[in-house]
Amino acid sequence: MWLRRRFGFVCFLAFCFFGVVGCVLWGSEQVTLQERPLCEALNLLSTKDFLQNHNEGVFDQSKNFGKGMLRVPASVRKHYDGKNLLMLRSAEVDFDYEDGSVDFGNIGGFYARWKIVMVPFEKKLFKALQKAHNNFDRSKILYRVSHKKNRIEAILPGPFRRNGCEWGDTRQIGSQKLEYKNYGIYDWDYFPKVDRVLGIVYEGDEGIHDDFITWFDASKKQETIVLAKEGAFRIVIDSLSSGNPESKDEKIETRISATHR
Repeated sequence: MWLRRRFGFVCFLAFCFFGVVGCVLWGSEQVTLQERPLCEALNLLSTKDFLQNHNEGVFDQSKNFGKGMLRVPASVRKHYDGKNLLMLRSAEVDFDYEDGSVDFGNIGGFYARWKIVMVPFEKKLFKALQKAHNNFDRSKILYRVSHKKNRIEAILPGPFRRNGCEWGDTRQIGSQKLEYKNYGIYDWDYFPKVDRVLGIVYEGDEGIHDDFITWFDASKKQETIVLAKEGAFRIVIDSLSSGNPESKDEKIETRISATHR
């Protein structure tokens, strides 16, 4: 009797899982590519325009009205002043990482949400990142960093409107490239004594099957940080300080959401 009940429960879970997968994939097939809505912050009006522009566009955060792009501890969010920033400049995505080859739990679908989580530099964490060469170790580090109270989180926006602005399925649409305007992902004034941070770029949704993509070590003294992996991505970030002021015609108006975790 006990074995029969346990087998029935396992079958029920399997039915639920594959049912959800089927619904997601079936639903995705009902929408054509050109019917996918484009992010409002882009310089293009429609997905058709984006495709005709070779999957390239410009994302302007000052036009991304009402969207919380950063999650910052409530205790330091008041220090954001649009100066002394890490600025996201560009991203080219050739592989979206929402793929079963990365994590068998990924159910695919069209959209992939990329994020960046940053924390003040720690020597122990730095060494752990250097030594982590497999998904298991990197996932453990990502989990630990994404639960730190002093973390700063940012969205790495893609061209398509869904839960914010997300990247499209690279198997279906191919490479996508965005240039960014007015998007500061970290303010050096958050923690006055911190002049160096560690960051992790990952794909995921609120801790469910988050996939480690890459990591970086940034300081106030650096001017440009390039994160790249052939056939997967290329991300450019600038570190701006009072000694390297931002151009006057660029408004830094990143909307911030507080996090208390």
